[in-house]
Amino acid sequence: MPHDCLASTGSSALVWLVAGLTVCSAGVVMLRWSRSAAVLLLPCLFLAALTTSDSLQKPVSAACSPAPSSILQGQLRIIGGTVSSAELPVVVATNGTTTVTAVWGMPEHVGSDVVVPFALPNLTPGDWSLDITESPSTSFEFSDSDLSFVVNSSRMLTGGPFNASTSEPISVAATGRSFEIAVTRS
Repeated sequence: MPHDCLASTGSSALVWLVAGLTVCSAGVVMLRWSRSAAVLLLPCLFLAALTTSDSLQKPVSAACSPAPSSILQGQLRIIGGTVSSAELPVVVATNGTTTVTAVWGMPEHVGSDVVVPFALPNLTPGDWSLDITESPSTSFEFSDSDLSFVVNSSRMLTGGPFNASTSEPISVAATGRSFEIAVTRS
């Protein structure tokens, strides 16, 4: 049974607390100081707001976990980078008659890398070919994998979006199989 991944966003309470205290302090200063000091304070507040505006948004992450019953699952390792749910590539498995799309799990930080698990639900044992296609908002370059992939296109290779497929179908047994795909930012 496929699970829908919904984007989860939020902001840090600490950032809101600091911003609130800054605004209150600025108000007190403006009331107590002369008009020229208050006018000089306004550009400082504007610059402070610009520098903290990026910190108000956390990276979006997939809010689900892979289907536990999948016999084919893996993980995407973004080497030294981050990823949002909008940037996750599409991973599709096909056996010639059936096509299954991967379900993404929660990203995890592993050292300086981000690892995102995925599963291909409702897969049956047999030979499956895999295709990986990046989303329009992503810029990945293939780095390594446990499986043999052929890079059909990438920004460095062809100038197009990252697209890779298994060089030959992989055999998936009823006991299951897992693999890792490593990518870097281009």
